[in-house]
Amino acid sequence: MPTADRYDWAFDHVPDSQLYAQATPDLMTHQFEYVAGVAAERKTKLVLQSGDWVNREYLSQEYQWVNAEPSARALEDANLPYMISWGNHDYSDARNGRVMLPKYFPMERFERSLEGSPWRFGGSDNIDNYYYTAEIDGAKLLLITVGYFSADNAADPGLAWAKGVIEAHPDHAVILANHNSVNQGVNGWSNDNVTRALIDPYPNVKLVLGGHIAGTGVASRPTAGGNRAYGVLTDYQSRVYGGQEYLKHISVDAENDLIYFNTWSPLLGKATSDGNWHHKVPRGRDPRLPRRGLGELRPGDRPRRQHEADPGRHVAHRRGRRAAAGR
Repeated sequence: MPTADRYDWAFDHVPDSQLYAQATPDLMTHQFEYVAGVAAERKTKLVLQSGDWVNREYLSQEYQWVNAEPSARALEDANLPYMISWGNHDYSDARNGRVMLPKYFPMERFERSLEGSPWRFGGSDNIDNYYYTAEIDGAKLLLITVGYFSADNAADPGLAWAKGVIEAHPDHAVILANHNSVNQGVNGWSNDNVTRALIDPYPNVKLVLGGHIAGTGVASRPTAGGNRAYGVLTDYQSRVYGGQEYLKHISVDAENDLIYFNTWSPLLGKATSDGNWHHKVPRGRDPRLPRRGLGELRPGDRPRRQHEADPGRHVAHRRGRRAAAGR
């Protein structure tokens, strides 16, 4: 993991926590307390949770939302902005399936989490879609999430809303947080609605972060204007105890256009994993990891060496000048 003097700011991608909330809530609390505890040292500007915050949205299972509350409060008490990209276990279209989510996480709660930070609450659609904007180290950023059921239906108004948000911010580098978006392994994408509607048409969509599918993966795809978007899957839920507290630390070196992805388990004190969470990139299937950071990702970028699909050691390559967002 890079030392803090090697990057300018950071954010964390915490994977599906559903089984912690259901059965091992102390591990979930410990994981989020760890994230809050290292935030100052890591220069953390935001925490992104990948969705499936709980395992059941039922009224009869409200104890899971109660179990997860100390984790959210750990971030709030540390004044850490956060976003949850809602998953299929957090809500549903069945009767009473959309009660718990807005009860515990009205949009005002997310907006309050941004106070005193570089992030601004941009707006929302329904209970599951919302976005933030920020300017950090000269880069204009747009972080947007579309909930699982909005993204699962090509005709859902949430997708049209998200397209409008991206189109209204052409000078922002877009980070898209969607629960179901990136597949396990190398160069796999899991949701055609997301790729067709929210990634491919927009040259400023730079990074896609997903969960939902147990495993890890890295992917890339061409976008409009000859640019390229990159995806990372982070989901450890099917490991023992609900995930062994594994997460991804993401560190941004704006000066040199580098992004570091590092796997870490505060429970185990380990920086690597195995099984479906540790893939070699086969020859000929390299996802064309970039030499440039979030600001500029252009065609023809090729890595100087092979990387693992579990980005525990992955770092985007050095280009030697500050990112210019949206190009």
